[in-house]
Amino acid sequence: MTPLNALLVSHGTGLGGAERVMLEAIDGFDREVINPVVAVHEEGVLAERARAMGVAVVVTPGPWWLPFADTADTAYQFRRWWEEAPSVVAPLADIIRQRNIDIVYSASSPILHAALAAHVTRRPHVHHMQDLLGRPHLNFKMPFGSARFAYALLGRLASLVVCVGEIGRQDIGRVVPRRKCRVVPLGISPSQASPPPPALPTVEASAVRIGVVGVVDRRKGADLIPSIVHRAVRDVPDIHVFWAGGGDRALMERLTAEATIAGTPHLHFIGYTDRIPGFLRAMDFVLHPARNETFPRALLEAAAAGRAIVTTRCGGGEEIVRHGVNGTVAAIDDAGAMAAAVAWLARDSHARTRMGEAGARWAAPFTLQRYQRGMQEAFLDAHAAGPAIAGRIPARLIDACLALPARAIPPLRRWAARGV
Repeated sequence: MTPLNALLVSHGTGLGGAERVMLEAIDGFDREVINPVVAVHEEGVLAERARAMGVAVVVTPGPWWLPFADTADTAYQFRRWWEEAPSVVAPLADIIRQRNIDIVYSASSPILHAALAAHVTRRPHVHHMQDLLGRPHLNFKMPFGSARFAYALLGRLASLVVCVGEIGRQDIGRVVPRRKCRVVPLGISPSQASPPPPALPTVEASAVRIGVVGVVDRRKGADLIPSIVHRAVRDVPDIHVFWAGGGDRALMERLTAEATIAGTPHLHFIGYTDRIPGFLRAMDFVLHPARNETFPRALLEAAAAGRAIVTTRCGGGEEIVRHGVNGTVAAIDDAGAMAAAVAWLARDSHARTRMGEAGARWAAPFTLQRYQRGMQEAFLDAHAAGPAIAGRIPARLIDACLALPARAIPPLRRWAARGV
């Protein structure tokens, strides 16, 4: 059997959540069935890791079509991306032809050029949907002000949409046919048990250690931590929050200062670490005050580590945490409710143990091997389904549309304005 040549296109070059998920899928591929090639827009850690796995890497332009909301101007640059797309799609299409690629994969929603290159070259396309575009608090600027158009376009150009959780399938399923969407849950391996990161900040032996994992930004609820700390410390003075994840240094310093009480800092940033399982096991329980999450891997790892969880109705939070069983679930932005839950768990070690054990039992089926099998099956099924819109829209029409500014398509604006 000749293996399928698969081109996996990443939106990032580091080792964020989407990149880790992609590498884990590649690591599980039977190379006699799927031969992976990774495409990045510049060299970085992702390319290094892929090559270390024996995977070919190509470098080609890959601008995001969904920019960060706080960096996009008020006019939103979707029209500019659309006008410049031919110069981005063409090199990727050349790579597809030159390397005899059989199927194309997009690692996340900010990627659109890979789907277009797949269509132009008549290849099947798998889109891995790892964002809840239809919910608030996501820091992406939506085309025409709505997620409806984004979901519809990404879904239309995909032979198969892979969602990391049921919440994600429900969200995109409002626009994309459910038969086209498949949930492949993330997984973790027992072998991922690692020692704690070196040199964790020293606190009192009696302190209650609360772990937070993720990028330090507003979507993860970083701005809520000082308020949660101040409220919880009134009941339990020895609370300390440890945050594992990168972010803006100035923001970290400001939040640390705001969470300092009577000269004692109660918030400690340790930066990025690849020892998350070990970090979680060094904590007493986990806090996740996020505003928008599809299926947060950090919570899956926390549950597997036997840690109780305080989270929000951010999407994936309520999919992983059953209120009162393996943690507590608060409303988004409700710092008071989260602080009350933190203080309660800090006082009640028996509740922490009970919830942690329940979480470990729940997380047991979410193995890395199951995720990897699911991803290989998704690639094979998408390939069998064929190109997403084969025989319906000629490639030359796509080329013409790429040159058409989005402002010249008012019907799309009116349709998108209906919302998701």
